[in-house]
Amino acid sequence: SQPSAREQLIAANKSSQALKEKQATLKTELAELQKKNAEFQEVQSQLENKYLDLQNTLLKLRTNAAEPIRIADENDQLKQQLHYEQNKNIDLVKNNAFLADQNIKQWFMIGAGVSIGSLILGLLITRIRWKRRDSWGDVR
Repeated sequence: SQPSAREQLIAANKSSQALKEKQATLKTELAELQKKNAEFQEVQSQLENKYLDLQNTLLKLRTNAAEPIRIADENDQLKQQLHYEQNKNIDLVKNNAFLADQNIKQWFMIGAGVSIGSLILGLLITRIRWKRRDSWGDVR
């Protein structure tokens, strides 16, 4: 009822050959899958690096977003300081113009005083009668 040994040997060789072919295809599939696995691991490494960069960026954004009130207050304070300094500058320019005007008026008054003094002195000198002596010693 059992097949002869020759037939069993042929069947065993056929199944052995089929198993060897299947082993070869499985080895090529294994090599391809290992290659794909290496590619996926490279992509995973790149994605992990990108993820860490994004985490750092998010942390920086959260840190900066947590400070808008402080930044706004500092901005308002700087605006007030700028306004104060501008007003101070305007006052100093006005004061400088006033002092320059006063200086011009002062020099004008000094010039007027010198002119009036010269006029009075000139009038007085012309009104005084000087006593002249003759060449012989007589007073005229």
